[in-house]
Amino acid sequence: MCMHCGRLGCGRKNWDGSGGNNHAVDHGKDTGHSLVCKMGTITPDGKASIYCYKCDEDVLDSKLAEHMHRLGVKIAEQVKTEKTVTEMNLEANLNLTLSKVIEDGKELIP
Repeated sequence: MCMHCGRLGCGRKNWDGSGGNNHAVDHGKDTGHSLVCKMGTITPDGKASIYCYKCDEDVLDSKLAEHMHRLGVKIAEQVKTEKTVTEMNLEANLNLTLSKVIEDGKELIP
């Protein structure tokens, strides 16, 4: 969700084809609205995955409840249903194995 105007759209295209159609990125380029919130990550205690496409960084919003209320979202009623970008990056890094080459279940000599 665009934190400026409330427009909903999917995130950037992933290089591996696992999701995204670039709608939020394109919206940011067209309007200058660079701050987005991954809606499924909002928690009632005021946390969420918020990203700035302009800075290319995750950002914190200490006034998330106030900003979401302005956009018609009551964070007290939200339930986290998705991983944050940070959680996804951590999981990918933990699952990454650079010390082995594996093919068809067999460990090969690098």
